[in-house]
Amino acid sequence: MEPDHSWNGDQELELPILGWSNLYYAKYPETRKSVSGTSTFLFGVPIIHNIIVALSVTEGELITVTSNSQDMMFLKRLLELIGL
Repeated sequence: MEPDHSWNGDQELELPILGWSNLYYAKYPETRKSVSGTSTFLFGVPIIHNIIVALSVTEGELITVTSNSQDMMFLKRLLELIGL
């Protein structure tokens, strides 16, 4: 696999940050817990991955959206801090 992007020192380089989440409603029949996961990608490469267990679908969706948003904001601020 070869890189398809290179940085020439341009300060206007765009670094796409993407977030993905999924929720499995009551995946475990014995406990009826919902399992969700989030992933954050930079240039299509997974950077952060979380697995979350919740007692309800509403709680799972809220935690998933919040966690994914926080991860993407953290990554954006980190890139700004190092000057990218």
